[in-house]
Amino acid sequence: MQPVKHRLFLWLWALAAAVLAAGFISGYTAPDQFGHALAPTLEKLEQLAESARTGDGSGIGMWTVFVNNALVALLLLATGVFAGVIPVLVLWFNGLLIGYVVQVGASHLGVSAWRVLVYSMLPHGVFELAGLMWAASWGLYLGYVAVFGVADRIRTVLPGTRGGPRPKLRKELVRACVRVPGVLALLAVAAWIETALTPAIMGWGLPLH
Repeated sequence: MQPVKHRLFLWLWALAAAVLAAGFISGYTAPDQFGHALAPTLEKLEQLAESARTGDGSGIGMWTVFVNNALVALLLLATGVFAGVIPVLVLWFNGLLIGYVVQVGASHLGVSAWRVLVYSMLPHGVFELAGLMWAASWGLYLGYVAVFGVADRIRTVLPGTRGGPRPKLRKELVRACVRVPGVLALLAVAAWIETALTPAIMGWGLPLH
């Protein structure tokens, strides 16, 4: 990757992290405000968790979690061409959801939020968030390429202006697709940890009973 593009990706990664953090802070500090809006998603997550608990070692639970996360990652990547708006919204919503769950879980269990985060989300979250952030960074990059591609086309029809050298969207889409297996591999590891290890870790570190 060229130095300029490498720096751009670092900025986009930082932007993705900032959006995720902003969502987390919103959900953590104002759970009452977002509880109603998050209810359908929380119900779906509860169904996923139940599927993971009752998978009977067949891998059904892991597969369900993996497919759900993979669809989110592909959404982050594919919709980036629309100026990167949708990846930003999806990242913020996921951060909002995490912050809400941590706050409500900590309040319900009577433990610190940090403890809930470490024992219930950190084991698989390291891989899951890495995969989603990777997909989001590429989605934002595709949005960057798309926006400046349109701007350059406009410049070519205006007198006295000329578009500079920019990456071509079609070429960058191909390069983004090459990264998909890496993203899916991270999400597969996360799904395995979430279904095979996280329940035991939560039972050990949190007063669930």
